[in-house]
Amino acid sequence: MMPSYKEHDWVLVKKWGYPAQIGPWVLSILEPDVDRFDVLVLDGIGAELSLKRVVGLPGDFFRFSEGRILINDSSLEEPFLNSGYKTEAPSASILPVIGVSGNIGIGDSGRIPPGYVLVLGDNREFSTDSRNYGLIPFKKLRGKVISSF
Repeated sequence: MMPSYKEHDWVLVKKWGYPAQIGPWVLSILEPDVDRFDVLVLDGIGAELSLKRVVGLPGDFFRFSEGRILINDSSLEEPFLNSGYKTEAPSASILPVIGVSGNIGIGDSGRIPPGYVLVLGDNREFSTDSRNYGLIPFKKLRGKVISSF
């Protein structure tokens, strides 16, 4: 999540209201409170946890165009990105597409279904995110980053 987060940064994570992994089961009492641009802790690939930023919410229409992501046909203002960063479409990514159980693969545009979010890393050129492993179901969200130090 460079430049926002660096390796070895400590983060404070709000876990209340997010699904809890208990052995092979996922316990979810409430639907998570997720807003655009929240940085979430989520199940990554395998046993890895990842930090990713929410850019698309349930019901949003997304489209990758000319190095940007458009949500509901509007370009997002993303002040946390370094100038010059491009958000390449999945079809133009240098990183491979990875099938992850429970995720929904995406193309260069589409509508986000209920119970899913589209997440991107802040280091767009080298991030493995929804462009590679699809839309993330709420059941894979583990918490919201509320502070870092």
